[in-house]
Amino acid sequence: MSDPSFLLIDYASLHLDDLAAFSGQGWLIKIFVGAREHDLEIAKVSPLQKFGAGLEYIQIEGDGPAVVASHIAFYLGKLAVANPQATFRIVAKGGGLGPLLLQLARQGMDCLLVGQPAIAGKTGRDGKFH
Repeated sequence: MSDPSFLLIDYASLHLDDLAAFSGQGWLIKIFVGAREHDLEIAKVSPLQKFGAGLEYIQIEGDGPAVVASHIAFYLGKLAVANPQATFRIVAKGGGLGPLLLQLARQGMDCLLVGQPAIAGKTGRDGKFH
């Protein structure tokens, strides 16, 4: 069995273009939804259904980029402990995740922001930029 791949998404930052590279590849997706986001947009969530059982919505307490980033960081740590060889991609704008991801990349984790340049020229475990 191969190592899992996780995609952690801030719902407020979600653009369907960000997900094009992940369809059909067995990604486990966690979407973090803020406390004020009671009504999810059908145009945003319908295309996500193709991920099936690998898709999970996580309703969080509070709102704003820093609050969402702290929840993403918590789940990232929890998942990394359980799956140390996993691949992680994050879709989030703001919230200050950059320094954390830089530290994780320097420690050899395959963990990058989607749609942003590789952190400090860091490549994934396979030696390619992601």
